[in-house]
Amino acid sequence: MAAGQDPIQPIQPAKATIPARVKLGKKLYFEPRPSKSGFISCNSCHNLSMGGTDNIKTSIGHNWQENGATSTR
Repeated sequence: MAAGQDPIQPIQPAKATIPARVKLGKKLYFEPRPSKSGFISCNSCHNLSMGGTDNIKTSIGHNWQENGATSTR
């Protein structure tokens, strides 16, 4: 492969057509109240500051129970 030809290209950002829906989606992503325990949000496992991963081998669910579902790292 020639220098400067990286096979992995960045994904283009999605175009937000309805800003109010984008705002709602962001709020829901970080909101723990819809979860069974009221303490876990999407960001609990898909931490955006870590690229959307928690870097552990299996999923952790409510009451810190190991889910058994494997995650790709």
